[in-house]
Amino acid sequence: MLSGVKNNRLLAFLVFAVLGILMFVVIQPSILRAAPGSETISLGGDIVKHASPAAADFNGDGDLEIVVGANDGMLYVVAYDDSNWLVVWSRQTMLDINAANPPTHQSTGRIESAPAVADLDGDGDLEIVVTTGGLPEDKINGGVLVYSYQSDSPWSFAIDGDWPQPKIDAVGGGAGAGFPDGYWDGIYASPAVGDIDGDGKMEIVFEGEDRRIHAYKHTGTVVSGWPFFRDNGDPILRGGLSSPALADIDGDDLPEIIVGGNSPKWSGSGAADYSYATVWALNGDSTIVDGWPQHVRQWVDSSPAVGDIDGDGSPEIVVGTGRRGISGDGGHYVFAWHADGTSVTGWPRPTGGEVLASPALADLDEDGVLDVIVGCGLETSNPDCTYLYAWKGSGANVPGFPMQPYSAQSWDHSPRSQPYPPIVADIDGDGHQEILMVMSSSGGVSVIEHNGVRSSDYSRVQDSGSAISPPIVADVDADGLLETVLAGQVNGQAGVYIWDETGAADAQPWAMFHQNNRRDGKFPNPPKLGFPSEVWFLHQSGAGTTATQYVWIENLGGQQFDWTITNTNGSLQVVQSSGTVVTRAPITLTLDTSGYSLNTWHTLNDLTITGTFEGEPVLSSPATAKVKLYVGDIHQVFLPLVKK
Repeated sequence: MLSGVKNNRLLAFLVFAVLGILMFVVIQPSILRAAPGSETISLGGDIVKHASPAAADFNGDGDLEIVVGANDGMLYVVAYDDSNWLVVWSRQTMLDINAANPPTHQSTGRIESAPAVADLDGDGDLEIVVTTGGLPEDKINGGVLVYSYQSDSPWSFAIDGDWPQPKIDAVGGGAGAGFPDGYWDGIYASPAVGDIDGDGKMEIVFEGEDRRIHAYKHTGTVVSGWPFFRDNGDPILRGGLSSPALADIDGDDLPEIIVGGNSPKWSGSGAADYSYATVWALNGDSTIVDGWPQHVRQWVDSSPAVGDIDGDGSPEIVVGTGRRGISGDGGHYVFAWHADGTSVTGWPRPTGGEVLASPALADLDEDGVLDVIVGCGLETSNPDCTYLYAWKGSGANVPGFPMQPYSAQSWDHSPRSQPYPPIVADIDGDGHQEILMVMSSSGGVSVIEHNGVRSSDYSRVQDSGSAISPPIVADVDADGLLETVLAGQVNGQAGVYIWDETGAADAQPWAMFHQNNRRDGKFPNPPKLGFPSEVWFLHQSGAGTTATQYVWIENLGGQQFDWTITNTNGSLQVVQSSGTVVTRAPITLTLDTSGYSLNTWHTLNDLTITGTFEGEPVLSSPATAKVKLYVGDIHQVFLPLVKK
């Protein structure tokens, strides 16, 4: 098959009728091999600054391509060609900003955010979502751009929809940079993607310094009810640098938007209290979630993380405070709230300094409950806070923490400030999680063991300059083992470093900034089994003796799990009685109807379905389905109307 060409497959699924679904898939041979032990890829141009990379398989060959933006507005895709890592596609994003005719045209842009990668429209191809432009004082045109994968022969991506957005000039000039300045406002924070309105497509959510929180469809049209903005009657006066988290915190099966910022405490009328900043929780229509917002005594540049840190079965929201926008030590805290806005017992936790970094969530102490990991300190060559913290959900310290990581260079055993998010994965395959840190002026990636012990492995160092962006951990070469990928600088220009690890590919609870390529900031929900409580066979008499029914096994949670069906019906056959489900798996049931009397319902033995994850039962397992059979003249059978 030619590379980059799609195949069409017709899948038939019958539930009393035949439904044809046309699906587009990319099929290419996957070559199992490992890349070299370490690689350095020079990209050219300006350095990578704050823009953590993403890794995704665009062309379906089993290998992951690396996506990263640079400080001059260049967006790169790096791929392996079975012998070398190469830049296979690049684009100056300012070209696409200029094409939309901003007030002032420029030749280069700026990317300081992590790209999101997802199939936004469900067509089988991935899109890259990237914010551009930086801070208001940078005076660089910016906005959100969406590039859709087209082909790998040659590699190409294209703008698909009305992008860039939002095409607003609200800030950057005058006192406090609070007035229009002739440039479309840039966006420093990373976007998050998820289906916030339940339409089956992914929306793009981001916060800008333009005093708004935005949500767009994949086409570039505004989601109904957005933006969250003062002129729409919303109690917001400022934007911010916090990247939103998307998670279902109220149990309505749709993700809410949780994001910090610089906006003061304000009811929507009267005087605002600028001694506070705000953390928002918003519904998919931009209305405020009950119990929110929360107000803290410092700006919130940290990006929230969402996960069950206290083992109560419900998600909590965790975020740090700090950039010294408000006088005092209000930035020396990490907060944790329940979904209803009440504080988690034992929180907030004090720190030794400002917390700009976004927390990571992982079970460091292996007690079955998530812990909170984050460092403190500003982006400065003079360390102002050098502690790495890890807390249990109760607020107690994880054994071995807080501790002070050293620089990534073996010759420099000095603690550093930690303004960048931690990454957590079992990179050495010892069954324990490691923490990967990039710190101010540290030169590379430092490794801390799960118990707070500094690793003696100093191999993950840049050739030149200081790393100022968190790495990612992923199996980029499909060899079943992890690699650590750092985007930074090579000889003063943009570059990417790849180091082979020995840990298994699935041992990565917090593999990148905001956990995953969608950048939704939530720890994956535990797997949960879904299966119908009843299975009905309706068989027309005189139409043979075989009845067929189709049902779905569903994963109503996060991580994939293994399943098994136990069948004690001698006349019932399950075509596939075990497997693994990621989201949903079709099951075919056939029943020998001979010997059953006509025109009556028959109750057969139940089916039992079990789901396991890492040897343990998943939520709602086991499930039992009652099996019923009717043989007769089907058109005379009256069934209840079921509405979903």
